[in-house]
Amino acid sequence: MAKLKISNSLEQIASRKSAEKGNKIHLVLSKIKYKTDIQAAIKSCLEAGNIGVDETETIGEQINTIISHPQLKDYYEMGLKMANEIDILLPNGN
Repeated sequence: MAKLKISNSLEQIASRKSAEKGNKIHLVLSKIKYKTDIQAAIKSCLEAGNIGVDETETIGEQINTIISHPQLKDYYEMGLKMANEIDILLPNGN
Protein backbone atom coordinates (compact mmCIF):
# COMPACT_ATOMS: atom_id res chain seq x y z
CA MET A 1 0.00 0.00 0.00
CA ALA A 2 1.40 3.41 -0.99
CA LYS A 3 1.78 5.98 1.75
CA LEU A 4 1.02 9.63 1.23
CA LYS A 5 3.77 11.73 2.71
CA ILE A 6 3.05 15.32 3.62
CA SER A 7 6.22 16.90 4.90
CA ASN A 8 7.04 20.50 5.54
CA SER A 9 3.65 21.56 4.21
CA LEU A 10 3.33 24.35 6.78
CA GLU A 11 6.84 25.54 5.98
CA GLN A 12 6.07 25.47 2.26
CA ILE A 13 2.86 27.44 2.77
CA ALA A 14 4.65 30.00 4.94
CA SER A 15 7.46 30.28 2.39
CA ARG A 16 4.99 30.76 -0.47
CA LYS A 17 3.09 33.43 1.47
CA SER A 18 6.35 35.25 2.24
CA ALA A 19 7.32 35.15 -1.43
CA GLU A 20 3.91 36.46 -2.48
CA LYS A 21 4.13 39.30 0.03
CA GLY A 22 7.64 40.13 -1.18
CA ASN A 23 6.43 40.20 -4.77
CA LYS A 24 3.62 42.58 -3.84
CA ILE A 25 6.01 44.91 -2.02
CA HIS A 26 8.36 44.78 -5.01
CA LEU A 27 5.49 45.64 -7.34
CA VAL A 28 4.48 48.67 -5.26
CA LEU A 29 8.12 49.80 -5.00
CA SER A 30 8.47 49.56 -8.79
CA LYS A 31 5.80 52.27 -9.10
CA ILE A 32 7.51 54.68 -6.69
CA LYS A 33 9.98 57.31 -7.79
CA TYR A 34 9.63 59.69 -4.85
CA LYS A 35 8.41 59.31 -1.28
CA THR A 36 5.30 61.27 -2.22
CA ASP A 37 4.31 58.47 -4.66
CA ILE A 38 3.64 55.84 -1.98
CA GLN A 39 -0.12 56.26 -1.63
CA ALA A 40 -0.66 56.54 -5.39
CA ALA A 41 1.38 53.36 -5.96
CA ILE A 42 -0.61 51.46 -3.34
CA LYS A 43 -3.88 52.75 -4.80
CA SER A 44 -2.80 51.73 -8.31
CA CYS A 45 -1.94 48.19 -7.17
CA LEU A 46 -5.19 47.97 -5.22
CA GLU A 47 -7.28 49.10 -8.20
CA ALA A 48 -5.46 46.64 -10.47
CA GLY A 49 -6.24 43.82 -8.06
CA ASN A 50 -2.60 43.16 -7.25
CA ILE A 51 -3.10 43.73 -3.53
CA GLY A 52 -6.12 43.46 -1.28
CA VAL A 53 -7.71 46.16 0.86
CA ASP A 54 -6.63 44.22 3.95
CA GLU A 55 -2.98 44.44 2.84
CA THR A 56 -2.73 48.16 2.11
CA GLU A 57 -1.89 49.31 5.62
CA THR A 58 0.77 46.67 6.24
CA ILE A 59 2.34 47.10 2.82
CA GLY A 60 2.27 50.89 3.25
CA GLU A 61 4.08 50.60 6.58
CA GLN A 62 6.70 48.28 5.11
CA ILE A 63 7.23 50.55 2.11
CA ASN A 64 7.65 53.54 4.44
CA THR A 65 10.21 51.59 6.47
CA ILE A 66 12.16 50.74 3.33
CA ILE A 67 12.03 54.23 1.85
CA SER A 68 12.90 55.87 5.18
CA HIS A 69 15.98 53.68 5.72
CA PRO A 70 18.99 55.97 6.29
CA GLN A 71 20.92 54.40 3.40
CA LEU A 72 17.98 54.61 0.96
CA LYS A 73 15.96 57.71 1.83
CA ASP A 74 18.02 60.12 -0.28
CA TYR A 75 17.16 58.11 -3.41
CA TYR A 76 13.48 58.89 -2.94
CA GLU A 77 13.82 62.66 -2.64
CA MET A 78 12.45 64.99 -5.31
CA GLY A 79 14.94 66.25 -7.85
CA LEU A 80 16.79 63.01 -8.48
CA LYS A 81 16.42 61.27 -11.80
CA MET A 82 15.01 57.82 -11.07
CA ALA A 83 15.02 54.78 -13.32
CA ASN A 84 12.94 51.87 -12.04
CA GLU A 85 12.92 48.42 -13.60
CA ILE A 86 15.11 49.21 -16.61
CA ASP A 87 17.41 46.90 -18.52
CA ILE A 88 21.09 47.39 -17.93
CA LEU A 89 23.41 47.20 -20.92
CA LEU A 90 26.99 46.34 -20.06
CA PRO A 91 29.94 47.71 -22.06
CA ASN A 92 30.33 44.35 -23.85
CA GLY A 93 26.76 44.62 -25.16
CA ASN A 94 25.19 42.07 -22.82
